[in-house]
Amino acid sequence: MPWPKERRVLGQSTPRLDGPAKVSGTARYTADQNPPGLCYGVVLYAPVGRARITRLDLDPARRMPGVRAVLGQKNAGAEIRYHGEYVAAVAAESEAQARDAVRAIVLQWEPLEALVTEEAAAAPGAPKILPEGNARPADPRLRGDVDAAMARAEVVFEGRFRTRVITHVCLEPHGAVAAWQGNKLTVWSSTQGVSGCRNDLARSLQLPPADVEVVCEYMGGGFGSKLGAFSEEMTAARLAREAGRPVKLMLDREMEHTYAGCRRSVIADVKLGADRQGNLLALDATTQGTGGIAGRGGINLPYIYRCGAGRQLHTDLAINAGSMRAMRAPGHPQASFVMESAMEGLALKLGIDPLELRRRNLPQNGLWPRQLTLGAERIGWASRPA
Repeated sequence: MPWPKERRVLGQSTPRLDGPAKVSGTARYTADQNPPGLCYGVVLYAPVGRARITRLDLDPARRMPGVRAVLGQKNAGAEIRYHGEYVAAVAAESEAQARDAVRAIVLQWEPLEALVTEEAAAAPGAPKILPEGNARPADPRLRGDVDAAMARAEVVFEGRFRTRVITHVCLEPHGAVAAWQGNKLTVWSSTQGVSGCRNDLARSLQLPPADVEVVCEYMGGGFGSKLGAFSEEMTAARLAREAGRPVKLMLDREMEHTYAGCRRSVIADVKLGADRQGNLLALDATTQGTGGIAGRGGINLPYIYRCGAGRQLHTDLAINAGSMRAMRAPGHPQASFVMESAMEGLALKLGIDPLELRRRNLPQNGLWPRQLTLGAERIGWASRPA
């Protein structure tokens, strides 16, 4: 298709359709939904990293002023698996009353050893925090004879690279407003996918999907962490059903960090072998990382580069922290950081231009070589200081 002579979008000032509503304050987000008879939901979150509940008494909350519903998420004898895990929830006439009621809940526990780093989870003799163990090896990724290719390499670079767990920090917190009309449920949710959220709610609450409506007029950021229905939607719906009133439940900023998902970490030991011209012959990588108490997924090396032979062994490690959620784009920032760092080290060891090293090992039928050339021209790469 020929490039148009006159561009109507690219390079032009194009007003956003939602811009006027957002800058004028008329855009209605989830927290702005206030159906008649609204109650406010507040959750009691686990205040410790790992423990066994010895006593959980919800009756004091039920006797507090304004309380319309109380739900227990755990029972005495259950294990708390991470700081921020749901324990109980309350709906009341006002948010202040709901918070007072949550503070009235009696929660006692016996502390257990918590694992909060990858090294602690992988240490010999570490306590098992999952029945199957803390370490969950993935299937090896193998391509060609790595040992033979590495033996032919004229230059070898080895390095360890690490990315930490990070949280999404959406400007608009996760949350939902739920209202029942008979057996039909309407949920206003800060979600990236109304259909997926509806299906999750219908499945969890055992409702026909046609009886669940999910509404999201505007969303203040999600970045992958709002791709379905989570405990905030489920709990709001259950509280609303018990209270017989609509319920609003929004996470606070602390819970955005401890409960609402994260991007998994990666620790990568990488070995690259190349010939004197910089052509990649072999990659040998051992990687591990954590997505909290649940969630799996490694990184794909050598990422965007061509390499004759490759071997990657990955292990997921469970720790006592909230579970990972998708973060744009899952696995890509970690893989890019690890591989680009290794390529820098290899270029330094070879004594060649790091841009040229990348150009030699990129697929030649894609956009990347052209992008590298264009970017180098625009930033004056050839005239950079030595």
